[in-house]
Formats: sequence, structure tokens, C-alpha cells
Amino acid sequence: MWRRRPWRFYLGFPPIGMYSHGFRPFPSESEYLEMLEEYRADLEQELIDVGKEIEEIRGRIKQRGKPEPPSHEGGSPPDRPKRPKA
Repeated sequence: MWRRRPWRFYLGFPPIGMYSHGFRPFPSESEYLEMLEEYRADLEQELIDVGKEIEEIRGRIKQRGKPEPPSHEGGSPPDRPKRPKA
């Protein structure tokens, strides 16, 4: 015969280890606005960093001059030796 309820003593609370971090309500409007402003500042700093990286790479490319063509000419890679079938 099967049981409808689990076979343990249960008080209606979840197990201790699962939800022990506590209840965290949704932040108030002022807290949410502060979170968004911090996130915006982080994104702006990230854009500045990416711009610096782009300029650095462009500078390196200009210093080297014209990029060298690939070692194999004709546009396709060289043929690889075929492996013997086992």
C-alpha cells in the first residue's frame, strides 16, 4: 500500500539546510535605483576599458605595418598527409 504523505516528521517548514539563507524581500525603490546606478557606472567603466583595448590593438597593427599574408598561398590550407587506415 502506498502513502500519501512522506515518511518523516514534518512541521510545515522546509529542511534546515535548504533555505537557511533567510527571506530577502524585493529592494525598495531607492535601493533599486542605487543598484541600477552602480550597475550603470560599472558598464561605463567597462566601455572605457574596451575602448582602451581597441586603441592599443589598433596601435600595434599600425606599428607593424601591412599584415603579412598567410604562409600558404592560394587561399586554401596545404594538404595534410593522409593517415593509413587501420
